[in-house]
Amino acid sequence: MMDEPPDEKENVLAKHTRNLLPEVAGGIAGSLVGGPIGGAVGASIGYAANEVLGRILARRQVRRIDEVLDAATARIIERRDAGDAFRQDGFFAAADGRSDAEELAEGVLVTAMSDYEERKTRFYGYLLANIAFESSIDRGLAHSLVRLADRLSYRQLTPLALVAKKSQFDLPSGNASGRVAWSVWSVKNDLDQMGFAQMELLESEGMPIGSPAGLVLKGEGTLLYDLMELGRIADSELQELADRLREAYPGGSNSVL
Repeated sequence: MMDEPPDEKENVLAKHTRNLLPEVAGGIAGSLVGGPIGGAVGASIGYAANEVLGRILARRQVRRIDEVLDAATARIIERRDAGDAFRQDGFFAAADGRSDAEELAEGVLVTAMSDYEERKTRFYGYLLANIAFESSIDRGLAHSLVRLADRLSYRQLTPLALVAKKSQFDLPSGNASGRVAWSVWSVKNDLDQMGFAQMELLESEGMPIGSPAGLVLKGEGTLLYDLMELGRIADSELQELADRLREAYPGGSNSVL
């Protein structure tokens, strides 16, 4: 695999410096993302981008970093335009050399650049941006969510969106079939892994245990859905998943939702 030419790395860093670093860009980032605290956010993400891009990276890794930073910047601006305030709990304050925000941003970028499932890339950016506003997500939980996002495949993230938006889809409410195609079995297996006694990102309410129509988000499943903006996954992808689940659970459909 060939290393990325230095000029393209520099172009990506310069692009996001203009958007994120007020110290370098003459206050542009401050106006974009909102004053002194906005400047701290931009500085934290920009510092991490500079650190990560300084390493030997392949072309696709640089492009993933670029996409993460694009998504993060766009989401920060969206939330600021909506009147949301950045967290003010010391998350952006340097301690022992760097802030929690800088450490998290580096962790997100390193994780995203190494994740070959590029459909996940922009969602890492949303995660990074949203944590900048949520003081309820402390340093330890933030890193736990990044590790969990890395562990889950894109197809395992998709059911979180489907469950959260299940009122829009006809999900099955019966018991699972014993014999289905491997492609259908693998979808059911992903759902089972995120449920009771395993990852516990989903739980059942009022229907046969594990029945898709009775599933609700739980714990870190709720946090990933909210912070990674999984509601942005296309409805066409969710419909395809719902269709597969109806093959795996042929005993009934969710006609009441």
